[in-house]
Amino acid sequence: MTPRWRRDGAKMVTARSSAPRPRHALQAAALALGKLLSHRHAHLEAAGTAAPLTPLWLSHLPLKNADEEDAQAALRCLCEVLERAGAGKPDLPLGADLPLALGVLGAAAAKEATGAELASQMQRLLLGWQAAHPAALQASAAALPPPVQQGLARLVAA
Repeated sequence: MTPRWRRDGAKMVTARSSAPRPRHALQAAALALGKLLSHRHAHLEAAGTAAPLTPLWLSHLPLKNADEEDAQAALRCLCEVLERAGAGKPDLPLGADLPLALGVLGAAAAKEATGAELASQMQRLLLGWQAAHPAALQASAAALPPPVQQGLARLVAA
């Protein structure tokens, strides 16, 4: 008879080997958090939980090793959050987290996998902010690395 600890240990090894790799699990969690923030933003904001979750989510974007569909879904969620967060407000959306969001948009603009539809949506957001708050947008973008700034400039110029 096999001791119980050996049987249970074998089950654990089998369970671990079929589990998703940490990087993929993290990207799936980032996408899920983006969907939650996108679809339930008003409720999360009213409860006071959107503010702490947003920088955590943005720190994992753009998804680096995800397939094209997941990466685009995460960016789509970001655009929806930015549109909803800025709707009817006199200031730029996300407050102190806007530079993080701009960093994601600039990094995504440099990738072909972003797609024309998403690039157009990101461009509309940036052009709207540029028209309404040029100085604040420029100040938020000034602290970003040059490649990200170039991506943002490419979006605005397109």
